[in-house]
Amino acid sequence: MVVAYLAGGVPAARRALLELWQDRRLDIDLLMVIAALAAAAVGAALEGAVLLALFSLSQTLEHRAMGKARRAVEALMQLRPETALRDGPDGVTEVPVASLVPGDRVILRPGARVPVDGRVVSGAGHMDESTVTGESLPVRKAEGALVHEATVNLDGILTVEVTRTLAQSTVAQMIRLVTEAQAMKAPSERFSDWFGQRYTIAVLAGSVLAYLGFWLTGHPPDQALYRAATLLVAASPCAVMSATTALRSVPM
Repeated sequence: MVVAYLAGGVPAARRALLELWQDRRLDIDLLMVIAALAAAAVGAALEGAVLLALFSLSQTLEHRAMGKARRAVEALMQLRPETALRDGPDGVTEVPVASLVPGDRVILRPGARVPVDGRVVSGAGHMDESTVTGESLPVRKAEGALVHEATVNLDGILTVEVTRTLAQSTVAQMIRLVTEAQAMKAPSERFSDWFGQRYTIAVLAGSVLAYLGFWLTGHPPDQALYRAATLLVAASPCAVMSATTALRSVPM
């Protein structure tokens, strides 16, 4: 029981205090911690532990979704070759991919990855585009065909004219889309953030009023505290938080 409170309560309390100190905001983290402590104070420690466990589950799902998006970006970065064979006035030289500009010509040998987006100007061969487009079968490329960054030349020797810089190529756009999707909040999450602060204030105020109401109407202080704590635990939105986080993790 103590382990459950420490594992679930300490991280939530730290987040709640930082939010309260830095942004002067009362959020769901604070409500969860207070509800769990109130449950323990009136002898319902098990209910408080379950509450913290459910809330910790929602946080774990969120961290897992963020980690999945981060790994997707890292996987895309690994698809990029670091160097390319540029065909210039001095012959074929190995240069950093970042130095390529539109108009440069690069040589693609069998097994080489396309360094940046371009157009085939000579040669023909088959390209493995599965990492970029999902196409499972090799795609034949001949003079005039477009090739995408990070696709693999399976056979033949091709000369490709660069049409985009590294920052504008296919993988760069994919990384940008994944990063934006990771940073962008869904409407349900924005509503959850907006609603969470107001809901926390309402529940805390309602619990205080409930305690005062029961106490002023003649109930013993311990019974009044128990009923106020019951309201806190019952009103804690751990199911809503878990559902919102789960929905957020789906597009990732």
